[in-house]
Amino acid sequence: MHARVVTLVGGDPTRVDEIVAAVRDRFTAGAPEGLDEMRGFWMLVDRQRAQILGVSLFDDRASLQRASKVLDQLPHPAPDAGGRPASIDIYEIPVHYERPSSG
Repeated sequence: MHARVVTLVGGDPTRVDEIVAAVRDRFTAGAPEGLDEMRGFWMLVDRQRAQILGVSLFDDRASLQRASKVLDQLPHPAPDAGGRPASIDIYEIPVHYERPSSG
């Protein structure tokens, strides 16, 4: 697996929920158009610093690279709340663990 991690910084700490809601809305009906190869998405938030990590997960580097073309074109989820992408990093995920569901 591979991950694309976008770090958003410099937003208004009192408006982080606007960004969270806007990103959540993008996934209401599944993955946004053109991102059908994306395996999953995690959003990590540090509310005090208004720092947000958007982690997109893919089965392989090739699907990540194809999706990056679409992701790079997505507009800021809540421009009035501020913030800017500080970095976009690509990682391999050599170890992955999820606790089995009970039931």
